[in-house]
Amino acid sequence: MNNLTDLLTTRDALLRRKKKQRGSGGAQQAKAGDGGANGVTVPADSGFSSDVTNSNAAAAAGASADGAPAAAAAGGGGAAALPHLDDFQLAKIKKAMDMLQLKQQQQSVLAAAAAAANEAGAGAAAKTADDAAKKSFEFWSTQPVPRLDEEVTTNEAISPDIPLDKLRREPYSLPAGFKWDTLNIDDPLVLKELYVLLNENYVEDDDNMFRFDYSPAFLHWALQPPGSIREWHCGVRSDTKKSNKLVGFISAVPAHVKVYDA
Repeated sequence: MNNLTDLLTTRDALLRRKKKQRGSGGAQQAKAGDGGANGVTVPADSGFSSDVTNSNAAAAAGASADGAPAAAAAGGGGAAALPHLDDFQLAKIKKAMDMLQLKQQQQSVLAAAAAAANEAGAGAAAKTADDAAKKSFEFWSTQPVPRLDEEVTTNEAISPDIPLDKLRREPYSLPAGFKWDTLNIDDPLVLKELYVLLNENYVEDDDNMFRFDYSPAFLHWALQPPGSIREWHCGVRSDTKKSNKLVGFISAVPAHVKVYDA
């Protein structure tokens, strides 16, 4: 036997035989001509000692002492008699089968992990300019940034300034169960909520090597530079009777940046 199916088949047959032996006071056993111990052959790497294995070919074949075939004790049809094993030996066989089954499960897990790694590799970060040129950047292709193969020849506004009286006054709608919330990050409890949200959900690199972990003190400092506007600290919360959890956040800070020397 060289696989789990063979072991399971043998185990079931042995258990049936043992049950029959106990019910009838013991069934006839096949005996080897030289008095060798009866047993069952198991894989060499099964993890238990060879004293369970069959050490006598005649006994394995169910032959009698004079070489004549012995009648099968469990099952008909002229099949060779199954060897008798005690509870200790059966326990060893069960342990071997459990080990084989565990080994097969481990191999399945490793195969699945390898397949997942290959699939993830297709979306890994580009390491060179040539690699980047072959990739499709679904997010950045929608943003007002130059393409990798684009030559910039002019400097102009991305979009013209919108007069204040033309700006939208009403917030955009959210799906049911959520609401906007302007965060007061001077409140330690709110600041702690923001820290936990970003720590558990914010950007992780493509290779899963690190995740941003901005401390509450850093967030408090970074989001409130001179001229900061509280309304620019926009949070999204659950809007249910059971939860007011912070589930989203977007913010901005004012900055004067010189990008072009006229």
